[in-house]
Amino acid sequence: MKKRRTTFSEAEILKLADELALEFWLPGSEAKRAQLSKAAQGYWKTLKDQPRVRWLPYVLRLLFTCPPLFDRPPGFEWVLNQVQWELYYRKANQSADRDFWAAITQVRRTMRRGRPSDKARDYFRHERVKALMKEYGMKKTQAVEYLAEREEGTRDVRGIWRALARVHRAQAARLKLLRP
Repeated sequence: MKKRRTTFSEAEILKLADELALEFWLPGSEAKRAQLSKAAQGYWKTLKDQPRVRWLPYVLRLLFTCPPLFDRPPGFEWVLNQVQWELYYRKANQSADRDFWAAITQVRRTMRRGRPSDKARDYFRHERVKALMKEYGMKKTQAVEYLAEREEGTRDVRGIWRALARVHRAQAARLKLLRP
């Protein structure tokens, strides 16, 4: 008989939170929510006795990775309670404020790369190429070249192809999460 794992690493917990983010409130995800709740809270309890700059980035990354936690679902109330306590306490304590900003800096470094404006531009390019193909009957290569000529600045055909690939990968990952 296989022995069940009782501990998870921070990376595994955050990966589970990322996978669960899209299907958090869907029927049938209760078991995954319970698994994430137990693993995340267990890991946090091991970090709780360490300095604030060690456990606060974990709590913030968990919250930013899985936005449904902002709704305080059962089993995850502790996440927002910790963040609220930290936001309140940092006003009264200068060292806590320094620790908070150090944690924010650490979270920004470790979160996914790419600014939201870059992602928005990728999705705009994707939608524009699809529209050109549909409206004018262009082939994909022609649509990409046409878009590259119309964009301001340099003629970035290669950048448009990379943007299309990133959007395609993101959409495939979302579909994979939603399919049983």
